[in-house]
Amino acid sequence: MVFSVDLFNEGVDVPAVDTLLLLRPTDSPTLFLQQLGRGLRRSEGKAACTVLDFVGHHRKEFRFDRRFGALLGGTRKELEQRIREGFPYLPAGCHMELDPVASEIVLRSIKEREACL
Repeated sequence: MVFSVDLFNEGVDVPAVDTLLLLRPTDSPTLFLQQLGRGLRRSEGKAACTVLDFVGHHRKEFRFDRRFGALLGGTRKELEQRIREGFPYLPAGCHMELDPVASEIVLRSIKEREACL
C-alpha cells in the first residue's frame, strides 16, 4: 500500500496498482482524471482497477456534475440518464457502479445544481 497527498497525482507510472482509495477532494476535472489514471494502466495479471471514492460527501457543495461529467461527457440530462441506467455507454472493458444510496445522492446533487443555474 502507498498513501500520498499531492505526491502521485501526475507523472507516476506504477501499472500494477489495482485499487484506488480517493479521500482528497478536488474541484479540477483534470486533476481527478490524473488521480484516476494512477490505476488505469494495463499490467500483466491485472484484471481490473477498483476505485473507492469517498470524497463527494465532504461538503454539500461538491460538484458531482463536474466529476461525472469529466468521465462521461454530455449534458446534465444525459448525465442523469446514464447514472439512472447504470452507465451503459462506457468504453469496452470498463464498469462503473454506484450503490442505490450513492446513486440517489449524486442524482439529487445534480438536480439541485441545475436548479441553481
